[in-house]
Amino acid sequence: MINKIIYLDDAASTQVAAEVRTAMFAALAPDIGDCWANASSTHILGLYAKTAINTAKNTIAQVLNCELDEIIFTSGATESINQALKGVMALQKTKIHMLTSSAEHKATLQVSQSLMNDGIKVTFLKPDADSQITLNMIKQAVTPETALVSLIWVNNETGTCFDINAIGAWLKTQNILLHVDATQAIPRFKINLDNIDLLSMSAHKCYGPKGIGLLIRKNFPKINLKPLIEGGGAQLGIRAGTLANHQIIGLAKALELLDQNYLAQNKLNAQIHTQILEILKPLNIRVNGGDTRVLSIMNLTIPNVMSETLMLLMPQVCISAGSACSSENSAPSHVLTQIGLSDFDARTSIRLSFGHLSLWDDIQIGVSHILKVAQHLQSLAQGKKSSLNLSACNLNMQIFVDAMNLPELLISHLINPQLLEANSHSYDQQDFDFDKHDKHDKHDKYNDKYIEYKDANHFFDIALSYSAQKININARVCGCPYLIASLSILLSKIRELSIDKLELFDLKAQLKQISVEIKLPAHKINI
Repeated sequence: MINKIIYLDDAASTQVAAEVRTAMFAALAPDIGDCWANASSTHILGLYAKTAINTAKNTIAQVLNCELDEIIFTSGATESINQALKGVMALQKTKIHMLTSSAEHKATLQVSQSLMNDGIKVTFLKPDADSQITLNMIKQAVTPETALVSLIWVNNETGTCFDINAIGAWLKTQNILLHVDATQAIPRFKINLDNIDLLSMSAHKCYGPKGIGLLIRKNFPKINLKPLIEGGGAQLGIRAGTLANHQIIGLAKALELLDQNYLAQNKLNAQIHTQILEILKPLNIRVNGGDTRVLSIMNLTIPNVMSETLMLLMPQVCISAGSACSSENSAPSHVLTQIGLSDFDARTSIRLSFGHLSLWDDIQIGVSHILKVAQHLQSLAQGKKSSLNLSACNLNMQIFVDAMNLPELLISHLINPQLLEANSHSYDQQDFDFDKHDKHDKHDKYNDKYIEYKDANHFFDIALSYSAQKININARVCGCPYLIASLSILLSKIRELSIDKLELFDLKAQLKQISVEIKLPAHKINI
């Protein structure tokens, strides 16, 4: 039973470090630092603010080994990526081609699509069997028109590291610019900018505040950028707008703390990584992302356990099923499918990420709970009896239910045919007496303590009760979920057919293929 919320999602956002909060508060308080004024003002308070920002920039430059006038403050990595890619390509006259990978963050992919709409040619390289974009792949893809290559240094979903130094060194010999999304790299190792022309990052992945990031534009060669945000002449005429003093100071303090702890933290991350794998070993998990990865981002495929269902059944353990920027999209992760996972396996994959402020005791509790819930779901998928008591710990359950629309969400996950092999809860009749409650077709019955759903076709009975401290879910399957899943997929395939192709449709072959796709157990049904 967990009595606290466990956070294992540093790749989505990190806590703001205590030292960072203190530095930012001092920057905001008029009676402490006197650096809250507009740094562009020429009066005494403006000079105080400018001095504080210059001090912060010196810290950033020392940590990242760059020059002061190479630093451009932005609202975060998304803006930095937009400014770098659009800023470079908008000024090209003959070199109208850029390279990137198909496993980039959505920010890079969306900007690339926008550039294509404007007439820029973009090549998307697919990672190899080890999830890598190699130098040889770059060499084969560049053309005389290539102006820019944009790559993520550490993948935000799998932790895969590209060999940026080797790629950048070769691109320099070809006079091709390299932009690197270092959002996940900077929190995890000391970076080297020698072979990088443009670099993007966000503070909120580094124990700093949200709403602030960097674009580093190296001075040699001098790179011309078309501004995205125009206004005053601030920040080298590239990024207009009044500087956010407290956020800049917070970013500098966060990077300073990271720089002091890289070696010790990486050693600790290796130990935690090994221990997590040992705890989860009974689940027969597979680690995604190849052999060259940072160890504090772990993407794990758990057989027969849908990630959405797993997360729903343990609201007190904060993990991810993919990029946080794509969390409202129910499609499988594009990163996982691009590195070779099937849609099905991508839907059974989770991401755990941890770092400087993560405590091993908390990690161990959270991972052990993942094991418990995942084993329950695997048992159900294999047709075995299993029960699970879900603790809501100190969550305000009414707020949680209201915010998540919990009853509908639970029901939609439990009866979605695509997810059924991982969600078919089987309980003895004495565990919950369905018959003593009124049955309702196609709608739900709500009160403070009890919610029930009954499918009109009598395939499922699901009941949910919740109190201030606990959620109890009981469900009974009255049909074969694998058969329902098979028929659902089959119907989807048939709907996609044109009429003239219908008579050529091999029903038996399609059902056989589908049974493999959903990993149909032999003891369930044989098509």
